[in-house]
Amino acid sequence: MKIKLSTPAEVRRTLSKIANMLLNNQIDPQRATAITNCCNAVLNCIRIDEQQKKLAELERAGRLKAVITQNIDNLHQMAGSHKVLELHGSVYRNHCMRCGKFYDFDYVKHSEGVPRCECGGIVKPDVVLYEEGLDSQTIEESVRAISKAQVLIIGGTSLAVYPAAGLIDYFRGEALVVINKSSTPRDRNADLLIKEPIGQVFSQIKVR
Repeated sequence: MKIKLSTPAEVRRTLSKIANMLLNNQIDPQRATAITNCCNAVLNCIRIDEQQKKLAELERAGRLKAVITQNIDNLHQMAGSHKVLELHGSVYRNHCMRCGKFYDFDYVKHSEGVPRCECGGIVKPDVVLYEEGLDSQTIEESVRAISKAQVLIIGGTSLAVYPAAGLIDYFRGEALVVINKSSTPRDRNADLLIKEPIGQVFSQIKVR
């Protein structure tokens, strides 16, 4: 099994895959333990960046209505944002695959090896694999927020993952802003296109 853990999305995919493989006896428990510990170590090192801080500041000022994210690291909430729509779920919500009992991130982080419920079931992060469908309520709320937006800012994404990338089609507002170092399929539709690191761009925003 080849894995990459350089981004939160890759960590998300790996954690869910390990849980499913364990459930179906497709992986050795000792190897699963090593990979799970590595994933948790990566997530524990992720820190709040400038864009999360600035988005929370914009929300407090009444300039931002919602954040729609594919990340699963809870950083927007840690930075102070309240209306966060997590398309791919969160590792801060975990449930037993047998009985459904809820467990927080600290329980998983401090577990030895693959986290287990008191009933013996495997505790799985509340995240969505690429092959799985997104939560319908989250999708509906995201569509509602985008369709009502006056300005839509797309930042730090290549817009390569569907159906998330397709949500932009619901935007009917006045200005589309795209901020990303590399090119995206929506660059030609942007009213403002900035090809710079999103943290660098957001650090220059003055909220009034």
